[in-house]
Amino acid sequence: MKLLGKTLTGLAAAESLFIAYIEMRRWKEKGASFFPEPHEGFFEDTVVMAGNQGLYNAFLGAGMLWGLLRRDRGVCAFFLACMLTAAGYGCATTSRKIILQQGAVPAAALAAIALRK
Repeated sequence: MKLLGKTLTGLAAAESLFIAYIEMRRWKEKGASFFPEPHEGFFEDTVVMAGNQGLYNAFLGAGMLWGLLRRDRGVCAFFLACMLTAAGYGCATTSRKIILQQGAVPAAALAAIALRK
């Protein structure tokens, strides 16, 4: 993998791990700073669900880091595609902004990997 692909994959991994941190450790305190609150008490009521979702984001970030450490484009591409798919699902079911907020970096990384940049 070339430098641009590695850099963008690292950024996507960092984004996934940051989201995991918010969802798993700071959901009640910081969730509203990053996600819309559909009703009063939402973040208090959904702390267990958010922690579970955060674990999935942690797996995505760890998978991308694993691919980078192995210098394996296929592993990186798989986890980037998973992240992009999750962003697409979030766009379709929650907010259209998610495709840009969580999908732009993995999409750019996938393009860079495919083009060997």
